[in-house]
Amino acid sequence: MDLNPITPGHLLIVPNDHFPDFGSLDPAAGSRMMFVAHQLARALRRAPLAVEGLNLHLADGAAAGQVVFHCHLHLIPRYTGDGFGFRRGVTEHRRDRAELERVASLIRTEMADGGVT
Repeated sequence: MDLNPITPGHLLIVPNDHFPDFGSLDPAAGSRMMFVAHQLARALRRAPLAVEGLNLHLADGAAAGQVVFHCHLHLIPRYTGDGFGFRRGVTEHRRDRAELERVASLIRTEMADGGVT
């Protein structure tokens, strides 16, 4: 249970081994975290909490809001009108297709160089 829950039922999925951030997370530990999140999500939906939706949140790095530097995943039950949500500024964030393709190409290069397919 999160000590400062955003909504009732807010859970944390934390690997036993220390990984300071998502990038350092062992793939097996990451898979296990998602498996546990899936099982907990099913339990939240069945529990008499009237859960209407769920958010998974993992902050990686201070710029993303990471405060505890031990990789962990938040499972946040959502309820209509709960007041929680991701907010964007008033400016439009759309990018043109050429810019999207440029960034995607940079990422694809890193994936290939790292042996990821």
